[in-house]
Amino acid sequence: MTQMKKCIHKYEKQGRAIINALKDRGALEGWYRTLSDLYPDNAHFVFELLQNSEDANATKVEFKLSDNSLIFLHNGTRAFSEDDINSITNIGNSNKSINKIGKFGVGFKSVFTYTDTPKIHSKNISFQIQNLIVPSLIDGEEIDYGYTTLFEFPFNRKNKDKEIACKEISNLFNELSDNVLLFLDSVSEIIWNLEDGSRFSILKRKNQNITEIINSSKGSSYWLIFNKISTIDSKKFNTSIAYSYNKKEKKINRIKGDVSIFFPAKKEFSGLGFHINAPFSSTVARDSITDANENKELLFSISDLCAESIHSIKNLNLLNMSFFEVLPSEDDELSSFYKPVYNRFLQEFNDENNKLIPLEDGSLSNLDSCIYSSRLFKDTFIDKDLRVIFNSDLIIGIAKSPLKNSRADKFISKLKCDYVDDSYIHEKLQEFSDRVSQHNLDYYCESDLDKCTIEIGREWLNSKTNEQIQAIYSFIYESREYDDYISTDFLSIIKLSNGEFNFSKEDMYFFEGNSLRSDFLFSEPLTYSSGKNQKQQKQSMKFHELLNVKELDDAVYLTLFFENYKFKSVEGHLKDINKLVDFYIASERNIDWRFGFFKFIYTSDELLARPSDVCIDSPYLDTGMNGVAKILRLYKLNNIYTGLDNKEEFLNLLIAIDAKDKLKVERCAISSSHPERVGLIYSAKGKRYMSTGVNSDWSIDSIDTLLEEASTNIATSVLIWNAVNNAGVEVFNAIYRNNSSHPEKIGKSYLIHALSRESWIYNDLGVAQNPKDVDNESLNKIYDKDKNEWLKEIGFGENIYKETKDFDQKNEVLSEFNLDYGIASEIKKFSPEEVKEFVNIVKSKRQNQKLSDILKKERIEEDEPEFIEVDIDKSIIIDKVEYQKQVTSENKLNDSSFSTTSSSILKQDSSNIQLIKFFLYEQYDGHCQICGDTFAYREKNFFTDFSLNRGKDRDINRKGNTLCLCPKHHQIFTLGIQDNIYASNMPKYIDTDIMKDLFLYKDCVGSDDMDNKNDGFYMSPNNSFEIDSSYMMPIKLFKEIFYIKFTEAHAIEFADTWNHF
Repeated sequence: MTQMKKCIHKYEKQGRAIINALKDRGALEGWYRTLSDLYPDNAHFVFELLQNSEDANATKVEFKLSDNSLIFLHNGTRAFSEDDINSITNIGNSNKSINKIGKFGVGFKSVFTYTDTPKIHSKNISFQIQNLIVPSLIDGEEIDYGYTTLFEFPFNRKNKDKEIACKEISNLFNELSDNVLLFLDSVSEIIWNLEDGSRFSILKRKNQNITEIINSSKGSSYWLIFNKISTIDSKKFNTSIAYSYNKKEKKINRIKGDVSIFFPAKKEFSGLGFHINAPFSSTVARDSITDANENKELLFSISDLCAESIHSIKNLNLLNMSFFEVLPSEDDELSSFYKPVYNRFLQEFNDENNKLIPLEDGSLSNLDSCIYSSRLFKDTFIDKDLRVIFNSDLIIGIAKSPLKNSRADKFISKLKCDYVDDSYIHEKLQEFSDRVSQHNLDYYCESDLDKCTIEIGREWLNSKTNEQIQAIYSFIYESREYDDYISTDFLSIIKLSNGEFNFSKEDMYFFEGNSLRSDFLFSEPLTYSSGKNQKQQKQSMKFHELLNVKELDDAVYLTLFFENYKFKSVEGHLKDINKLVDFYIASERNIDWRFGFFKFIYTSDELLARPSDVCIDSPYLDTGMNGVAKILRLYKLNNIYTGLDNKEEFLNLLIAIDAKDKLKVERCAISSSHPERVGLIYSAKGKRYMSTGVNSDWSIDSIDTLLEEASTNIATSVLIWNAVNNAGVEVFNAIYRNNSSHPEKIGKSYLIHALSRESWIYNDLGVAQNPKDVDNESLNKIYDKDKNEWLKEIGFGENIYKETKDFDQKNEVLSEFNLDYGIASEIKKFSPEEVKEFVNIVKSKRQNQKLSDILKKERIEEDEPEFIEVDIDKSIIIDKVEYQKQVTSENKLNDSSFSTTSSSILKQDSSNIQLIKFFLYEQYDGHCQICGDTFAYREKNFFTDFSLNRGKDRDINRKGNTLCLCPKHHQIFTLGIQDNIYASNMPKYIDTDIMKDLFLYKDCVGSDDMDNKNDGFYMSPNNSFEIDSSYMMPIKLFKEIFYIKFTEAHAIEFADTWNHF
């Protein structure tokens, strides 16, 4: 007896013992049914047979289905062994290694769903199995030629009808798919014969890298299969993936990927677009995998295999957008078990060492060396353009872009890729345009490398066809940020009609065929009219228009011609001017205002000047302007224009473009020399000048010099008179406000002040007089008297009115007491008796009161308030530097000498004194700078001004040397009781910063003491007065320290007076 037969007898004996034991327990039927029904797919044993043939190294298998049985044959080279017999007759004790398909013993038990006595014939043994586990020897049968093993399964299962058994197995054969052979190493052909005599087959054929599955009923399919052998716990195992390949289109297709444990696990779904295979730990039925750690290790191996497969696909020239459609995306919502595959794909594509990104030119790149861009960009540029556009060798290509929202798009969007939008490319093209410009070459190019970069850029432009340049212009236009703007940097890349580029950024025009002039530049018309793409043509044209390229019509031609005018000869010049005059007439006397600033008028000095810098006078018109030309810095017209065809229209043209035929009153801002600047600007409410502010004054250019000239030249006087006569009443006033939240401050315009101040109007004797000293009767007849509203504003005839007997009587009374004639202007409305009353007051030492206050008929009411609350913003310094300049200017302009009266009394100009008082009131509201005390008097807070100047050689009173004091402190200072200790520490030069360092400085001072005693306005009525930015100058009174508080404006005045006077 052979060893194999002994083995059969041994297992038969053991098996019968188990069966008898189960019978004794009454458990045999349930046990039998449980094991045979483990597989819900009743025909699952077919895969177990394929498994057995694979393990036996078979290459071909065949099934023969009849009404009564199923025959299975294979050509395996490995005969049955004792271990095989043990496995096939045992339960859960397989001898398969990890590289084998599965646990043959349990799986094979599914055949007992159809048969009670499966029979097995091999070259070395024949036996049958009963009761699942009991083998017994049987007579051998002849095996078909070409096969080595035969399995026979008679349909003799009591509870399974033969017809049903035959139908179920037939259905399984019909469902066999191509992937049943994909992951088998040995078996390459499956044949099955059905009960009706039909014959089918599936054949696997490998041709280099492509595996072909030939299905006799479905045709051929093609696959890319990749394998990886890895090690887990010192054991080797094989994993595989298979991509569906479209041989005709030469691309990889996405499919509904199966998970196989050598054969598909029907209930396991990966969500991937390709098949995967591994010896996963599975359910008994092998229709799904379990949550075992070893399975996670296997999946990591598959993930690595997926990453490795990309490079193989790349080598097969299949790494294109179709492959990206196969890859996972976040929308797939892969389970946590299969998510590592997705992450591993991302990792491999993101690796900077991997050139896996398809480019537009068909090559591949890593992510760092390419860009993703819009379709518009790709349609306009090629990979070779990138080096020039980005000025870098690092960017080598444009990545192929997938369809929007496609699977490939969603995968690529998760890569660490640079997507460059059109606006960014627009900026880069702008930088390029500036880089290749002549200006950049002339002024910023410092090295040979810079020059080389510019040369490369220019060569790139020259290499482009007109149609390609048209596409670039169209792209720039379409990618602009603003509808009506394109940077003038792009002027340098406009192609000219001579084939060159406008690197110098000159003005240019649309080419008009025969009208081409050699002295103008024209753009190349083929850069906006090439090809058939009408959209590109229109956008390129609009690109030119936004860069101010325009048609060279007569208006444009003449504008450009005279803007850069070249005088060649008198004859040629007159022809040019005649053309301009003809155009002026033809255009209904409309002319571009810019002509006024073009230098093309020939002057008496034989120079070219702007029309706005030229005056018109004899021999063309008698205007008198030649007499003031030098003052106004104007040129005189050359006499050559008397030879023009239409001299009258020429003069009209000149006047239309601002040539001067008369003086004009013009609006201006309030200047630092305006006498009322302080009252208008620095007392205006509101701390900041805003867009709703008003700063309006009126004057005539060089009015002060003109008035000086008018004092000796009656023609100049008439020019001034006529200019004011032709102006409106608005020129009388200067207006200021900081913003619309505050009322306007209104004063006299600078023009009115200047006209009132000087002697420039001639009387009938031909003598220039101050306006106050001339009236209508004595006015020279050379003047036009039609309008006279403005004459009242400048005091016309006022002094003539004063020359009355009544006025002489008043002066006589004043002279008795050696009082100055400077107060005459104040007494003209009072009678001599009233003047006498004032004199009596003077005699009683009440000189501190104003004449107008004494003589006023109204009296102080008994219920007059204690003091007046004035709402004036003390923070009046808008621009400290500008204010300092104004202070210095005003102090220099002030006459530093006193006038002497008939009694040798020094007398300062009363108007200056009034300005100082006004300034002090604006700064302190009448409150004492030391204690803050005041009281209401005649609807204002009362204060006394005290000059710090004392002595024979003293300076005149200025804002900077005058204090605002209460009567008490005025008397103290008059008596000299105070000790000005601040003066002992003062250097020769000071400013407000030095004053801050030397003395106390407070952001705000009110009625309360702060750091020291007496450093607040301790006598302020109702504790209501305070000032911002206070400079604290110490003095000593009665052995105590007190402080003179200066506002910032007053401190600036003080410092300037200290420094210069």
